[in-house]
Amino acid sequence: MTLSYPLRLMCLSLACLFALNFASSIILRCFAARAIRRAEHMEAHRAARFLLALRLVPAAFALFCTAALCVPSYLWLEPASATEQAGAACLIAAALGAALWTVSIARGARAAMRSFRYVRRCRRIGSESGPTPLPILSIPGGGRVVALAGVFRSQLVMSSQVAAALDPAQLDAVVRHELAHHVSRDNLKRLVIALAPGCFLGAYERAWKRFSEWAADDRAAAGDPRRATDLAMALVRVARFEAGALPPALATPLIANNDAELAARVDRLLQDRDAPPSSSATSTWSIVGCAAAFVGIVLLAPAALAWVHGVLERLMN
Repeated sequence: MTLSYPLRLMCLSLACLFALNFASSIILRCFAARAIRRAEHMEAHRAARFLLALRLVPAAFALFCTAALCVPSYLWLEPASATEQAGAACLIAAALGAALWTVSIARGARAAMRSFRYVRRCRRIGSESGPTPLPILSIPGGGRVVALAGVFRSQLVMSSQVAAALDPAQLDAVVRHELAHHVSRDNLKRLVIALAPGCFLGAYERAWKRFSEWAADDRAAAGDPRRATDLAMALVRVARFEAGALPPALATPLIANNDAELAARVDRLLQDRDAPPSSSATSTWSIVGCAAAFVGIVLLAPAALAWVHGVLERLMN
């Protein structure tokens, strides 16, 4: 198919977005088990940041390389008046890239809309109580409804039966746990994950959710065994309620419908833990350092654009 200059640029950009995202996703998938094992030796909040960074690498890498290398090399070295045949491989990769990013953007938009509607409905039927560090929106009815919902104006939603079943110390521990999610912007991170395409990276997402819950538990307990016990008792008490409908994707429920995860959290809160080795704290910074080194190489070696343009020509044909 013969394409004009702008259409070739669009086609190559989409093809690069797909190829770079897919290749980096496959590489990360191969190292998922090793990365998660390494995260288990870190503090929970550092492990969550480490796994979130790895989950977002494919999308960030594809966007950066396309914007910083592929598009500039094309605009600099490709004759503006030329028309050129686009090969089948390039067209297929461009179609897959368009589909991949369209699905991700639609998934994020749908999740944001559902979250907005959920919070609006809860505010309509519920009543806010306080004062607490994070006001509670109590909704009528029962069920295991305890979640921080919303992205930019987060709201702690709790069923009236759960609120009545917890004593003041347990309720305070639950509020502190959800406040930790609020401070960490975990719902916003869930939105970013939904918007960032990545193939075969479900293991990173599940591990990030687990470690983000552990990090919120740690912040709620704040090193106080009494607070840790109160939170563990609250988890057990809330787990006795019927699960009911799941909250929207952009919400952090106090308890997921996973008995093994709940047992692990309770055991973790009740046992004395030694501090993990501090050397693991450098893992996230190593990723940032590698990205900075890559940017430096690109800036110091503009001849790389000529090599990239040659790769694009082969991809186009």
